[in-house]
Amino acid sequence: MLKRSTLVAFMLAALALSGATVAATVTSSTPLPEGIANFDIANASTQVGILPMLSVNVLSSDNIVGRTTGFAIRVTLNNGALFNNFVATAGPALAPLGWTVTVVGGYVGTNTAIINFNPPSTSPVPGIVPGDIVDITGANAEINPTTGTFVSNLAALQTSGQTVGATVQFFDPVSTNPILNTITQSLLISGNPVVQVCIPNGNQNERIDVGQDAAHASRTYFSSTGGIGMLDTGQFNAGYINYGAAPGFGYFQFNPTDQFTTTLQGAYTAFNQAGATAMLRDNSSCGPAPSTVVGAFSNGNGTLTFQYTASQMFPINGGSFSTGSLYTNICFAVPSNNTIPLQATPVVPQTVFTRNGISVNVPSCALQPMQYNAPVVRVYTFNPAGNTTQDSFLRVSDTGPAGGQVIITGVDDAGHPGVGPVSFSLAAGQSVQLESSCLTNGSNCPAGVPITGALGTGTGKWRLTVVSYFPNLVVTSLNRNNASGTVSNLTDYDVQGKQAAWSKYGDNGAGSGGGGRGKGGGS
Repeated sequence: MLKRSTLVAFMLAALALSGATVAATVTSSTPLPEGIANFDIANASTQVGILPMLSVNVLSSDNIVGRTTGFAIRVTLNNGALFNNFVATAGPALAPLGWTVTVVGGYVGTNTAIINFNPPSTSPVPGIVPGDIVDITGANAEINPTTGTFVSNLAALQTSGQTVGATVQFFDPVSTNPILNTITQSLLISGNPVVQVCIPNGNQNERIDVGQDAAHASRTYFSSTGGIGMLDTGQFNAGYINYGAAPGFGYFQFNPTDQFTTTLQGAYTAFNQAGATAMLRDNSSCGPAPSTVVGAFSNGNGTLTFQYTASQMFPINGGSFSTGSLYTNICFAVPSNNTIPLQATPVVPQTVFTRNGISVNVPSCALQPMQYNAPVVRVYTFNPAGNTTQDSFLRVSDTGPAGGQVIITGVDDAGHPGVGPVSFSLAAGQSVQLESSCLTNGSNCPAGVPITGALGTGTGKWRLTVVSYFPNLVVTSLNRNNASGTVSNLTDYDVQGKQAAWSKYGDNGAGSGGGGRGKGGGS
């Protein structure tokens, strides 16, 4: 059985804790947790400063109010973090009363720092009042600070999304019993601060021109106004990428040695030839610039890669650069005598940022896409005139209120383009059906529709590209079995009628199921 004195002491301790249902609070001069780049934690010795000043505030309902004897606060870090420096001063609610605070030595290299609160020698001793009783001094830098409060041994923060926090506990330095409930405060959170914003500030009207003239075949040059047949420029400015820091990473700045790898996935064959280029420039006009990075082509010209450092790409005023915000334009150019068809493609930069040997993916964004200025439909299987098993036919329709020219080009199975384009004009609402002999040698063409040009004799089958100068183009690919007389519609409508709808990039045949892709295109 417990002695009465022991029972009374136990009950008094319980009552003291029950009165602490409302505990002191910790506030900070700037929001917490503060973001820290996981790649800035190079190793266990990397020191990270706690930037904001932390204030411990006593509430009027706390049972410590009125206390006249000394007490202490224990600050304990979690997730492996250790103190390297810890600075605390009496807060504005405590200092005028003559109370002082001291940090107990021996905390360096441990996860715990203790602050002693010392009453003045005056009589009577003024009791603790509500308010800010102690301020923990913020560091002068987040990475490798020299003053203030900072910590190390942060290997956990090399993984994005990890946190380091602290518990703050009031206790009696003699009995070591807690005085108030424990306060928990998150201090640091790791992550990737690098963000990119795409600003498509190039010529919003510019398009790949489906028109042609004596110097340029269809789709080999750009139209600066978007009008068909302008064919007036070989340059395309997709806009610029702006690199900056995500919210919560206010400390973050770029270093001259930071590495960037920016990749584009698309159709860039026309820019991989003599006199052509794809480049990054620190000049918004894509004109002459002090810094230029030329892209490297791979994956059959479907991948374009730019590799550069911050100081290489972003020089300003003789080689320095803005540490907080960087930008670069993505520019393309073909020679004036270009003969390689330009292809509609998105321009979506995907960037990998590297520092201290650690790489992070930067969320992608979209710049101005390359688009045609009129419909383009692809037919992936078209038999030549010499195929005696199955005849191929192409039905071309203008379903809109305006007429215009149609241009058909082809590439054979050996990858060789046809001798020339086939062209004709359709009136509004008109349709025409062309058989393979009409397209390849100009024979058996329909009456009433003057048709010029021919693809010639190719190797194997043809892949056709059909463009029109009017917006409502529909192309149907047909095959007739000469033995049974059965006509098959090879047009693939499994992508929401893709052939009949002008897609965002003006390319109705790319991808799965556009432009009359064959479903068994004959023997």
